[in-house]
Amino acid sequence: NTYTDLDLIENETAFEFTQRIAGANDIGFDFKEYSGLGILVTKIGDKTNGEVDMFWQYWVNNRSPEIGADQYLVEAGDAIMWKFLKYQGQ
Repeated sequence: NTYTDLDLIENETAFEFTQRIAGANDIGFDFKEYSGLGILVTKIGDKTNGEVDMFWQYWVNNRSPEIGADQYLVEAGDAIMWKFLKYQGQ
């Protein structure tokens, strides 16, 4: 789904923004918080992390940020995209 021209709340993170939009549009959304590491989105819609070795990743303006979605502050004009991608390993 694509949502455009959404209201932005000051100092809202990409995680908070996504959680708010998912809730307002009755989209399944779940996450897990890891002490010292932050929040990991585990489910959006009907797709859950680990299914066929795929996991949720967020992108901003067509790039994958080097910080978690719970740390990235959304700015006006940002394009936030969540992708369900195959795990690439390290």
